[in-house]
Amino acid sequence: MERELRDAELICGKASVERRQPPRECRAYVTFLRRACDWLRTGATPRHTRRETRELMHALGSALAQRGQIEPILLKGLEPRPLRRRNR
Repeated sequence: MERELRDAELICGKASVERRQPPRECRAYVTFLRRACDWLRTGATPRHTRRETRELMHALGSALAQRGQIEPILLKGLEPRPLRRRNR
């Protein structure tokens, strides 16, 4: 995953060097990989993460837990938060 992160950072960086705006998806992918790598390295759940990102990380973590590559307890922090209801 760290190799994938480095490659994605290089692609985004190359666009900046060429004075082009890197695709939005590229920046979003780099951000996801950074957060996932940090989570796997430390076991600490990222505090400010979008619902969609948490769901992706939970899916990734579930697959790793099923294979015995991480402890299932790490998934607890990634469980989806309840949706907030807005008062009208």
